[in-house]
Amino acid sequence: MGKLPVTSAVLTNRFERRTFVLGALQGGVGLMLATRLGYLAVAQNEKYQAASESNRVNLTLIPPRRGWVLDRFGKALASNRADFRVDIIPDRVADRDKTMDTLAGLLSLPPDKVRDIRDKLDKARGFQPVEVAASLDWERYASVSVRLPELPGVIPQQGFSRFYPTGAAVGHLVGYVGAASAEDYEKERNPLLVTPGFKIGKDGLEKHFETRLRGVPGARRVEATASGRIVRDLGTREDV
Repeated sequence: MGKLPVTSAVLTNRFERRTFVLGALQGGVGLMLATRLGYLAVAQNEKYQAASESNRVNLTLIPPRRGWVLDRFGKALASNRADFRVDIIPDRVADRDKTMDTLAGLLSLPPDKVRDIRDKLDKARGFQPVEVAASLDWERYASVSVRLPELPGVIPQQGFSRFYPTGAAVGHLVGYVGAASAEDYEKERNPLLVTPGFKIGKDGLEKHFETRLRGVPGARRVEATASGRIVRDLGTREDV
């Protein structure tokens, strides 16, 4: 039996079916693309938003105030008193040479001190603060504070230093405190040991009762601009 003639109606029907199949395939591909774009727009946006958050939010440790050392009558042999300090966060400094020249003039830093700070800045990691000066009087502290707009990465703050009311009278017994050495850090690997302003017992009672006198550090979370200017305080946990 011969083949039936292909009419225009049959051709139209075949064309419509092919068009439907192609349309369905295109719709499926379109749906997949839309799903993928939605994932990139929502899920990936959260990822990049989190990355952006880490760039502008900084968490720093607050050195704890050491416990007092008292004699049997309750008189202080070692206590704490408020002082002012200035630190630098290396990653936020725009021009290290200019910044150090300015700070050296404001704080009357000797050349060897400036060289030591420059060396520490070169070795510091990320947002690890580097101490510039401690135990400052109000005038020098204020002279830095008013220049902050031109000193990105410079952080003036209030802290506490060790005070021995009796002076050298019982110094051999009480001992003293000092910054942790590289050897101290290798033994303990505690980030508190490299926090500017933190001191550990080096001799006498200060060293013998180190774990009891050290205390628990606090933490401060702030939002800052790329230049290091603090925009707002996001929360502080006080030291104990």
